[in-house]
Amino acid sequence: NLRKEKNFEITDRIAVTLSHAEQTDKAVAEYRDYICGQVLANSLTVADKVDGGMTIDFDDYTVEVKIDRE
Repeated sequence: NLRKEKNFEITDRIAVTLSHAEQTDKAVAEYRDYICGQVLANSLTVADKVDGGMTIDFDDYTVEVKIDRE
């Protein structure tokens, strides 16, 4: 959905930035390459602060996600 909102083509390579979340950090680190392959990302970074991203709400935590075209 973020690709559509930013008018990116499905084949555009992207850089993904996620905010730290105790619930997701370990999985992101373990599956970074798989995630990048699935979303066509050249990079996946976990950061303390994500400016200009979208908030994804889960039951008991939130994650900020930002994508940029590369």
